[in-house]
Amino acid sequence: PDYSTLQKYWKVNSNSLIITEDSSNAQILSFAYSNAVKQQLSNDFFLELQGRFGSLFFVREAGKDEALMQTVDALNVCLRREGGCLHVPGID
Repeated sequence: PDYSTLQKYWKVNSNSLIITEDSSNAQILSFAYSNAVKQQLSNDFFLELQGRFGSLFFVREAGKDEALMQTVDALNVCLRREGGCLHVPGID
């Protein structure tokens, strides 16, 4: 579902970010986020996040729970950081 559909269903606000997990896809993670989140974290950031923690390879190695936890941890760091993050933290 798109962000506006989710926004109506869950009554999210302009600072919301929704993570969905779908094990039927090769990339199990997808994101719906507001413009306020988009100002802090770019689409490229979310593509990198999806590729790193939502890939079939990562999920096979670490599991779905770990994929979600590391995704939330990365988002927590970057949303709290002034100016956000250009790249997903963890690989230098």
